Amino acid sequence: MLTLYSRLPAQHPVTHTQLALLADELDGALQAISAALRDRSTEIVGMPRLRATQVELKRALDAAPDPDLAAIVSETDLLVESVQAMLDALHRDGGSNAD
Repeated sequence: MLTLYSRLPAQHPVTHTQLALLADELDGALQAISAALRDRSTEIVGMPRLRATQVELKRALDAAPDPDLAAIVSETDLLVESVQAMLDALHRDGGSNAD
């Protein structure tokens, strides 16, 4: 998805540890959002700290710059912001039992 949006070449799978962790956390959050939208009684709990993970990714990439991953920081920032907005909207809307 990131390669399509940012027009990055999809030549090699990215094996950066922090990026893989963020991808897993985003996947889990999106699955929770999907479940809550399908069943409004689904409780959203235990969400990962996406922003903290994204900041750690930025620090790791700043410490060891990789030209193939240069655009990833801004793209992951946008993804984290979007997912967090969806979670916040579900909480405000009463889409889950979590307060």
